[in-house]
Amino acid sequence: MEEIKSLVSVNEFKRLLFTILEGHFPINIRYRMIGQLWHPNFLKVLKISDESGVVFYDATRNSLLSLSDLSTVIQFEMDCPLHNFQPNFHYQVTSNENYKVVQNGSENHHPDLRNSNGSM
Repeated sequence: MEEIKSLVSVNEFKRLLFTILEGHFPINIRYRMIGQLWHPNFLKVLKISDESGVVFYDATRNSLLSLSDLSTVIQFEMDCPLHNFQPNFHYQVTSNENYKVVQNGSENHHPDLRNSNGSM
């Protein structure tokens, strides 16, 4: 079984949210921000823009939640798998885009959401 890579850049996190939104995947996420506890409920991605950030829908509370700066998120998890991301696994979000993952003694750049032809 391949080891799950838990470190994700802010840009990879944003691409993941775009993939969920544009692909109409029935996937919800929850996150934890710097200095705060986990958001108690899983959230549906409703909108993403550079101006206003990400808008989520919390079905449990029947409310909208806006997150203007993804770099304040330090962890997230999903309720369903997508590509290399597994459900109920805590991923760490880093602002460093040039990080490397060391696995089995060799360094590799962390994989992103691109498929084999380089597109999303």
